[in-house]
Amino acid sequence: MKGRGSDRDWRRSGRIRDLFRRLRRFWCRKANMMNTAELSSEEESNRSMSRSTLPETMAVVESEIEKAVSLLRHAEWPLIVLGKGAAIAGAENGLKKLVETTGIPFLRTPMGKGLLPDTHELAATAARSLAIGKCDVALVVGARLNWLLHFGEPPNWLKDVKFIFVDISKEEIELRKPCLDLVGDAAKVVEMIDKEIKDDPFCLGKTHPWVEAIQKKANERVENGGSVGKGRLWLQSKLEGDSGFGFSAMEVETLVRYQLPMVVIVFNNSGVYGSDRRSLEEIIGLFKDEPAPTSFILGAAYRLLIDTFQGKGYLVGTPDELKSFAA
Repeated sequence: MKGRGSDRDWRRSGRIRDLFRRLRRFWCRKANMMNTAELSSEEESNRSMSRSTLPETMAVVESEIEKAVSLLRHAEWPLIVLGKGAAIAGAENGLKKLVETTGIPFLRTPMGKGLLPDTHELAATAARSLAIGKCDVALVVGARLNWLLHFGEPPNWLKDVKFIFVDISKEEIELRKPCLDLVGDAAKVVEMIDKEIKDDPFCLGKTHPWVEAIQKKANERVENGGSVGKGRLWLQSKLEGDSGFGFSAMEVETLVRYQLPMVVIVFNNSGVYGSDRRSLEEIIGLFKDEPAPTSFILGAAYRLLIDTFQGKGYLVGTPDELKSFAA
């Protein structure tokens, strides 16, 4: 396919949605142009796109890097969040150096898995709620503040948390209006941060209260049989929200089929997607009577699912009711 190299470059940049749109448009047109030798000027223009159209890392000026390092240096509870963009950019070496030089705990998103090992002593994966809920400065590298990260909003995050965004797309950054935005290739931006810290190093240290709190929480979860994933496994019970249950609901059939002694507790809170996040125009407009795509049915009877497999489902609304059924 002509222009294939430019598409590959654009894909590697991390902006893959536009690639999918252009591929779809190309094949739709191709089907209607089987006997046409020339492509439209728009298609030809799209195919000739090169890395020269992508944001330049040099757009990140030295003063912005200095400000980012200063925010991290003076934070009481700093956190580094790693996402898919960092993986695409190949920023793992720079991030490893950053984490181990500064001693700042890190949290990776599901698509950022593998950048740094979950067994790393500064990994906050097993203390996720604490890390998110207490951090006052978060360096977000190639990750989106979507439902997986609670949209960066309270009460899951502190109201006055300062976000430092590293992303190749300024449009994505502007959606969240962070304290500081660093637009550019994640690997190169992290390299610039590492260089700035090298000139004036700092490190929290293993005895720092923040690091100790993260490690203590993580160790407690491991000791209690916690597991990293959509649900939390504790002894013979699995606790998860209705959103997480949506990913694994049919596993209740497996539990019944193998007669596994498991109790599944589903918290029905209309999902973790932020409920109704539509604009005012969408809420009062033409489709006002349609349900929000990010909200679930209130009071959904998830308990009935296991009944269909000859299991037992219960509805509880108080701690005492939960104790009586779980006993």
